[in-house]
Amino acid sequence: MVLEFVNEQMNDLNVPYRFWEWAGDVPQTYFVGEYTETGGNSEDGMIEGEVTLSGFTRGTYADLDALRDKIYLRFRNGERMVRNGKGVVITYSHAMTVPTDLEDVKRMDIYLSTFEWSE
Repeated sequence: MVLEFVNEQMNDLNVPYRFWEWAGDVPQTYFVGEYTETGGNSEDGMIEGEVTLSGFTRGTYADLDALRDKIYLRFRNGERMVRNGKGVVITYSHAMTVPTDLEDVKRMDIYLSTFEWSE
């Protein structure tokens, strides 16, 4: 459910995004996502996790930062979805630039905290 929700939100924000890897023609600036559960089920049945959005560009860091702003504004106060008796809340955590071995490629990782439960 987390992956579906992130995909919907990235589409809504017009952020070029794919989960795990980009296949096909690569745009100048894009994001790929990964998901990690950070803890087991809590007593209340909530599952906590983290989505890492790795952004890449052959442009400038400003290109990545403009998309980071859109993502931050969407998730800063938590974005919630409830469907079929399951719920998820995703909140913005932080971002950081990441060095690459390619001179013309810049990278920025954005971290989103996730909270998933069944009603």
